[in-house]
Amino acid sequence: DDAASRMLHTGGMIAGGSIVPGSTLKNTIPAVLGGAAAGEALGPDWVGVGALAPSAIAQGAVAAKNAIASRAAPIVDTFKQAGAMPSVGQATDNVFLHGLENLAAKFPGGSGIMKSFIESQQRNMGAQARTGVSAEDAGRAIEKGITWEGGFLDRTKAQWNALDNAVASKIPQGATFPAANSIQALDDLTRPIKGAEKTTAALVNPKIAEIRANLAEDLQANNGVLPFDAMRSLRSKVGSMLDESLVSGIPGGELKKIYGALSKDIEAAANQAGAGQEFARQNNFYRSRMDRIETVLDRVIGKGRQPEDIFKTVMPTDPDQANKLRATMRSLSPSERQVVSEAAANRLGRATPGNQNIEGDVFSSETFLTNWNKLSQEAKAQLFPETPLRENISKVAGAAANIRAGKGIYANPSGTAGSFAAYSVYASPIASIATGSIAPLAAGLGAAGTAYVGAKMLTNPKIVEWLAKPINPARPGEAAAHLARLGVIYNQIKDPELKQEITGFISGAQQQGQ
Repeated sequence: DDAASRMLHTGGMIAGGSIVPGSTLKNTIPAVLGGAAAGEALGPDWVGVGALAPSAIAQGAVAAKNAIASRAAPIVDTFKQAGAMPSVGQATDNVFLHGLENLAAKFPGGSGIMKSFIESQQRNMGAQARTGVSAEDAGRAIEKGITWEGGFLDRTKAQWNALDNAVASKIPQGATFPAANSIQALDDLTRPIKGAEKTTAALVNPKIAEIRANLAEDLQANNGVLPFDAMRSLRSKVGSMLDESLVSGIPGGELKKIYGALSKDIEAAANQAGAGQEFARQNNFYRSRMDRIETVLDRVIGKGRQPEDIFKTVMPTDPDQANKLRATMRSLSPSERQVVSEAAANRLGRATPGNQNIEGDVFSSETFLTNWNKLSQEAKAQLFPETPLRENISKVAGAAANIRAGKGIYANPSGTAGSFAAYSVYASPIASIATGSIAPLAAGLGAAGTAYVGAKMLTNPKIVEWLAKPINPARPGEAAAHLARLGVIYNQIKDPELKQEITGFISGAQQQGQ
């Protein structure tokens, strides 16, 4: 119950009914092949048509041609937009033709043609998908977009300062407030543990101890209070030190405690002055900002992490991961996001190391499709927000899916089918010598020649495009005009054997049309 067996069965039935007085083997074999192929490609109702016109468009076959064209046209368009052209089997998405191409790829004579076509198709799709942007470029864009001047840290700090100014605008000039929470936090951070005073004193951060001493002196000089402007300036400096910890790796736990204590003192002052809403807005913004820094950006940038590693850290490793990517992309400017998008597109189709060349630029549609399917819809939306780039990648993915669908049809895991086909040709000279007959040699060479011409027909882009164009049966002479277009293709082809095959096709069609 497979295509090859059904073709043999159908061919046997046709042959049994064809060998009648006056018929020849030359006429019977094309009928067998034509009928079997038509039956497998178009359905059992077309066996008779194929037998009558094994190499051409028979009477009543316009409907079948149009059915094939309607199926082939969108596939051809998808491949074109992916930068390549499909074979006849890929264009029609026909099980029998897929198998025929797979057989041609294993047969001497056809294998070289099919290999060259596949390599060219992959190169063209790779050129369409490749952007030339490296992982290093993307990593540097992420690093720049977060930590460099004008990056996420700078932009959000400017927003925070604007909100802080809104709070200060409601505080009376020269107003002073106690800093009880701040001094308590600093005392806790610098107080030695009883019984281990010398040991714990050595563990106190010198910078924290210095801040505590200076604050105590300022409070003493101002009768236990601080000007509001001094409190907000001190908190701003501590906030800047927290930002620097993202780059330098300075532990931020103690700084967070100081910042939080200063915020409580400022909140009390703001509420007392009627600026409670402004403070809440500023404080919520700061929390969101720090949450993104601590939970995402700090893990992405890391201490001393190289640009390539930064990019790899951002990329999702399974379909459900998108939060880290989303937070990172939203922290970048549009131009920086574009660099990351192009680097991601550039990596999707990079062939695995075992199938790669020395330049590392071999494209694999199979790898591309696998990596594309690993991304969730949300991750795709974050990585490729620009519609043109995303549509371009989707077209390549569509062509890759078509290639995958036909790749394994009639596949023989052990490779015996392909080997048998090859050995039958290679062994034909030996068989001729052993039997004293030229028939085995002629058969073997004929099979190789047929595979060669067949492979050229199956992979010729002009023939594929011709196949994808429908015929309008309502217009007189449309079928003849469509056939004439194949004649134009004939004039453009230089290969004599392929031209002879097309001549036979046109001639058979014209005879049946009469």
